[in-house]
Amino acid sequence: MYNPEAMQATLARHRDIARQTERFTAGWAAQEPQAWQALLLRANTLYDTRRKEEAQAIDRQIIALPASQVPDDLRSFILHRLDSNR
Repeated sequence: MYNPEAMQATLARHRDIARQTERFTAGWAAQEPQAWQALLLRANTLYDTRRKEEAQAIDRQIIALPASQVPDDLRSFILHRLDSNR
């Protein structure tokens, strides 16, 4: 039923994938600092890895972008997420 070795292997794979995703999103967000898509992916990755303060900083970057660059529904989502994660 419960195999500790398999569980450890699964957790190790998840940690590796999370590190790879974090490196990718950090690189993309650095290359495209005005791209809300890159910033959103970066923020989501940070939330997924329980780095709430860093994710909220990225969310605030998205909100600070000109309104013409960020879809209204995304802006509403980010504002709600910031408000609910206080």
